[in-house]
Amino acid sequence: MMINVYVTALLLVVVFSFPTIEALVPPKERDALVALFKSTNGPLWTQKANWLDGDPCENNWQGIVCKPVPGNSTTLNKKDAVDHVYRLNLAQNNLKGTLPPNFGDLTMVEWIALDIFNQLEGPLPGSIGQMTDVTLFTIAGSVNGAGDKLSGMIPEGICNMTKMSIFHAGYNKFTGIPECFCNLEIENCALGGNPLICSQTPTCAKTMCGATCT
Repeated sequence: MMINVYVTALLLVVVFSFPTIEALVPPKERDALVALFKSTNGPLWTQKANWLDGDPCENNWQGIVCKPVPGNSTTLNKKDAVDHVYRLNLAQNNLKGTLPPNFGDLTMVEWIALDIFNQLEGPLPGSIGQMTDVTLFTIAGSVNGAGDKLSGMIPEGICNMTKMSIFHAGYNKFTGIPECFCNLEIENCALGGNPLICSQTPTCAKTMCGATCT
């Protein structure tokens, strides 16, 4: 009897103390990627290898680059190892549709390329204000009208992207830019070709980004 009790106790220790392998990407980030796939006609993307298959980092979703939390390990056998989406490169990939409301849940992303022969439309979601580490953000359309056609006011959340040095959003259908945009120190900015309204467009957008308005 004592032996059985000892064996049972030992098994419980083994079962409940064995390290649990966590997903590399936080659920909110994976959910944001899945929402992007679904809202931009993912099944017809030009390149979509491994998308929706398990973890974006572990399974190398096409166009996704990950990096670990500072001081943390990416080793799958280490409990609570966590990666974040660092780069999102889906340029020239036949994206058609709108950016999902939770797009900004990719809070650690630094590099976003969604231009070149994609066909995004609708507004930029206000949640982009959570993307405070972004350094490059390209969503440009094209002179011949073949590219992105995002529209409406650029949300004030963009002003939280204080690290951004490259912002290309020309030849979309944006009608306005928030005044706080002037506080950003963007080195390479392009906003020409948008139907901007002068009363909704600060002067800095004209001098810094080549924007025109009516």
